[in-house]
Amino acid sequence: MEPAYEEVSDRLAGSPVTVARIDATVHQAAAAHFRVRGFPTLIYVKGDTRHEFRGERTADEIVKFVNRVSGDPVKVIASPGKFNEVFATSVKDPFFLFIGSEESKEFAVFNGIAGQMRTDSSFYRADAQLLANLGFDLAAKRLDRGHGGDIAEPCVLAFKDNGFLLVAIVTNESDPEERRFVQLGRALAFSMDLELANVQFGWAGSAKAASDMAMTSLPTPNVMLLNPNSTRYYLRPDYHLPISVRDETVGSLKRLVLQGLNGELPAYGGGGLIEGLKRTVYDFATGLAGFVLSHPGLALVVIGAPVAVVSILCYAICCMDTTDDVAEGEVEGDAYLDDEGEDEVDEANSAAIEGEDEGEGKKDQ
Repeated sequence: MEPAYEEVSDRLAGSPVTVARIDATVHQAAAAHFRVRGFPTLIYVKGDTRHEFRGERTADEIVKFVNRVSGDPVKVIASPGKFNEVFATSVKDPFFLFIGSEESKEFAVFNGIAGQMRTDSSFYRADAQLLANLGFDLAAKRLDRGHGGDIAEPCVLAFKDNGFLLVAIVTNESDPEERRFVQLGRALAFSMDLELANVQFGWAGSAKAASDMAMTSLPTPNVMLLNPNSTRYYLRPDYHLPISVRDETVGSLKRLVLQGLNGELPAYGGGGLIEGLKRTVYDFATGLAGFVLSHPGLALVVIGAPVAVVSILCYAICCMDTTDDVAEGEVEGDAYLDDEGEDEVDEANSAAIEGEDEGEGKKDQ
């Protein structure tokens, strides 16, 4: 987080937002007050308002988050230039736009929803005349309704528990050639193909998030299909190899997605106990490896010192030199034998003296 933290501090310098950090292991009362569960945790605090950042921990995403949660929930678009600036990023960062007066009842509802959802998306308001001058058709559109009066459009069904599939395009955004693969995925997403009515498309700017989810290394570009309901994911049979962008087409990408919908691709993951244990071990191993690579000196002290102490203890217990003990035992045994030998000699001498005394007594008689 250090590089991202420094960049965010520089970009927000001079703004009403103050960027700071606190060591929660030292100031435990503050960590308990803000209900901090892990590190690092990014929180926007304004009075009694508290918003926790849960997105990708890059400087761009953090700054976007700060811009959304600071100020009013609904930002005002007052000029064509501002609208074009916001609209230019709408493909990657969709937003909600309220067209009308802020005095209306509808805007009050819109503003309330924006206050609740501002951490996840951006909300704007613009006058109808501004959009009309930009050439937008503001005529009312009637939604097609199915039987029973329920809206049956995919835009509504996408938010329901209907078993949709998420197609994640995994690329490296810094590679110009891989951007073409994103364009293929976008073309397929906007093709409005009825066979893909229950498919959502998205992309990951780096392979780390997808690799962590798949618990394996995914080279870029790649494709990962996720089923949010079953928490299972599907990968290409040769997922360990990057996709050839030059040979890939919209049609071949569609066939891959349909294979995932039909269950023809290998399935991984799930919510079972074994998968939970695997993920725990993987998270621990990757976290430990990341700690060692990022802080080798500290890792040597934190991990190396206890390992060295335990190794010395094990060596002392299991590999003790018993030569001195054996020698000491032999000496004690020899001393014991010597004592017994001396006692036997003394007894023999006493018996001999008594025998001589008896012989002399007989002679005198």
